[in-house]
Amino acid sequence: MKFALVQGSMNPHSNTALLCGEIRNTLRERNIDHRYFDLREHDFPMAGDFGEYGQNIANIRTQFGECSHFLFAFPIYNYSVSGPFMNFLNLIGDKHVFDMKPFGIIGVSSGIRSWLSEYDLAKPLVLHEGAIAVGPIVHAWAEDFQDVGIGNPKVLEKANELIDRLSRLDIRQGA
Repeated sequence: MKFALVQGSMNPHSNTALLCGEIRNTLRERNIDHRYFDLREHDFPMAGDFGEYGQNIANIRTQFGECSHFLFAFPIYNYSVSGPFMNFLNLIGDKHVFDMKPFGIIGVSSGIRSWLSEYDLAKPLVLHEGAIAVGPIVHAWAEDFQDVGIGNPKVLEKANELIDRLSRLDIRQGA
């Protein structure tokens, strides 16, 4: 079992990245093998340019293909998944990467009423890529964060529950 944790915010002072840091600590404490992908560390082309996307994308596809479970964390803008994050998934995603693999969603918004926005990601992953959605969806909003961390313990409790549920699924490729 190998998790991929994707941090999908481009903001240098991102609450999404802060939450991903806590989730990475949890994965380490539980000795769960994982790869961490922070979109801020890469320069991605726009998907759909009808050309080769380069070795960087090929390497990430290979790394994603080696992962059995996915945690997707992203900021919510205008009640939907952020553009850079969707672009990233469009670049690396295909049925060979996500087919029959479980994933969990972590959304971070500025307002509490954005909690349904995470479904904008679940739909294409399930319907087009063949991935398996696992809940609960973790939603955090601005009031859940403090200057130095996450002030609402329920956010981390829900993230732990998501990791527990994902960990119980052992999808064997080719089985």
